[in-house]
Amino acid sequence: MLIRYIITAILILTSSTNAFASSDSDNNLISVVGKGEVNIVPDEVIVSFTIEKTNKNLKEAQKQNDDIANKVLRIMKNKLSIEDNLIQTNLINVRPVYDYIRCNNRQLSSAQNNNCNKQVFSHFLTQKGFTVTLKETDKLQTLLEDVIGAGVTHVNNISFASSKFESLKQKAELIAAKDAKKRAEAVAQSIGVSIDKPYRITVNYFNHNPYPQYESATAHAYPMSSGSSAPAKTVATGQLTVSATVQAQFIID
Repeated sequence: MLIRYIITAILILTSSTNAFASSDSDNNLISVVGKGEVNIVPDEVIVSFTIEKTNKNLKEAQKQNDDIANKVLRIMKNKLSIEDNLIQTNLINVRPVYDYIRCNNRQLSSAQNNNCNKQVFSHFLTQKGFTVTLKETDKLQTLLEDVIGAGVTHVNNISFASSKFESLKQKAELIAAKDAKKRAEAVAQSIGVSIDKPYRITVNYFNHNPYPQYESATAHAYPMSSGSSAPAKTVATGQLTVSATVQAQFIID
C-alpha cells in the first residue's frame, strides 16, 4: 500500500502541482504531486472570551470580575449543560494602570506640580478569560448572547472544528496518494515507460476552518436581540475542508 512508504508529514499552507522525470543517485525517477480534499460540516465550535473590569480599589476590581465569572460559569454549566472538562480558564491578569501627566503651565500649584511629567496611578485592571468547546454548534448563538448579557466584555475568537478530524486527514491522504500514482502512471505512459515502487514520498496537510464574521470583536459589537425571543442573527457554520498533498517520486522501470 502506498501510504506505507510515507517518510514524513509536515504542515504547509500552499502546494503546487507538477510532474517531471529526474535522476537521483542511480535511479531514474518520475516526480508528481497528488491532491486530495474532504469537506464536512463542523460538529464542534470553540469560543474564547474575556471579562475585563477596572477600579481604583484592587479588591473591588477583583470582586467585580469574579462575580461576572461565576455568573458566566453557572450559565455554561447549568443552562447550557456544558461539561466541566470542556471549559478552561485561559487568562488571569491583574495589573495597575498608570497615566503619564505632562504639564507645561507654570501657574499650577505646588501640589499639582508634584504630579507633572511623570507616571501617576490611574486604576487596577483585572482580566479573566475562558475557552469553551461546544459539542452542539446550535448552542453558539445562545452562549454568546447569555455570556455577553452576564458581563463578558470581549469575544476573542470563534472557530469551528470536527470531532472526526483525524479520520478526515487519513481520507484526504488516501485520495492524494491515489491521485499521485495516477499522475505518475499517466506521465510514464506518455514517454513509453512504466513505474515501479515509490522512491520518496512526502505528505502535506492543510486545514481550512470557516470563521464567523464577529471573530475578535468586542462584546458591544455583537448584535443583541431586542424584545424578541428570537436571536438577532443566526450563525452559519459553513463547511470544514481538510486537504492533503502527496509529493511522490516513482522509480522508472
